[in-house]
Amino acid sequence: MKLNLKQHRILGSLLTKKLKTEKFDKINNSLISSDIEGDLFIDYLEKYNSNEEPNDFLEQYCIEEHNEHYLKKHKNSIVQLINESENITKSIKDKYLWLALYHNKHCMKNNYSVDCMIDSITINQLIP
Repeated sequence: MKLNLKQHRILGSLLTKKLKTEKFDKINNSLISSDIEGDLFIDYLEKYNSNEEPNDFLEQYCIEEHNEHYLKKHKNSIVQLINESENITKSIKDKYLWLALYHNKHCMKNNYSVDCMIDSITINQLIP
């Protein structure tokens, strides 16, 4: 899934926007997470992980390969945005930084290969 710049901006706005906890009291859903600052967001990468138990080793391997392939595409989209971020506002750069850190945290949490992660040199481009 390749997102264009406008779609990434919309997604970034949705992800970083504070959500009112009261609205989600009735929802028992793993899609809602909170970041280090306590802001709630839609954890779409975690939802993308398969929640079903695989039937056998081959099925488990296929699920892992599919998820890793998706994460590499997700990484490449973020890296492309970062590399094109020279003339954008600090507010947008902050959103890209949050997105890159969210991506890497998901990869580490789920033990994906380093190839799926965004390297620190790329991330540092967003830090003033």
